[in-house]
Amino acid sequence: MARPKEFERKEALAQAMKVFWLKGYDGTSIPDLIEAMAISRSSLYDTFGDKRQLFCETIEYYAAMVRQRRREILASAPSLRQGIACFLQEIIDLAVHEGYPGGCFFTNTATALVTANQETREIIQGSAEKMEDELIAFIAQWQERGELAAGRDVRSLARFFVALATGMNVDARRRCNRGVLEDMAKVALTVLN
Repeated sequence: MARPKEFERKEALAQAMKVFWLKGYDGTSIPDLIEAMAISRSSLYDTFGDKRQLFCETIEYYAAMVRQRRREILASAPSLRQGIACFLQEIIDLAVHEGYPGGCFFTNTATALVTANQETREIIQGSAEKMEDELIAFIAQWQERGELAAGRDVRSLARFFVALATGMNVDARRRCNRGVLEDMAKVALTVLN
């Protein structure tokens, strides 16, 4: 009979994500992961495979987490402007959250894509494309309701907000200043006028 795992898998995965987020893939060692996850080396390998498999799983875990939250925000938005404002506020809240290393796990990883494997590149690219597609659909629905002029390019607006989110995350990693990020969001909302 197999012994029960002595750790909560999701919690261990979240801790591994924080280490990779802070140190990057190349800067993270197996001892770093074992310490953060509070598990043995054998449990790490038995449960998550090798370092690269664990890294890919943390990327997928993060993608699911942020995608779910973004969908909730956009689905409950009472207006175009409020939806985009809440979307940007969520970016800010996560970027400066004291429980995370700062910025965005994807953005930090994307800046080191030269060393990332193909699977990681595909997950990050796919996530960015999903964010863009969700923003396109969200903006288009409000354009159809008359909250945005018919001639405005919905795809370009969505791309702008994705790029802004990336830039905000880079800035948050650099100086982690909520006020600066909120200033960026406030100015960005003017493109919807």
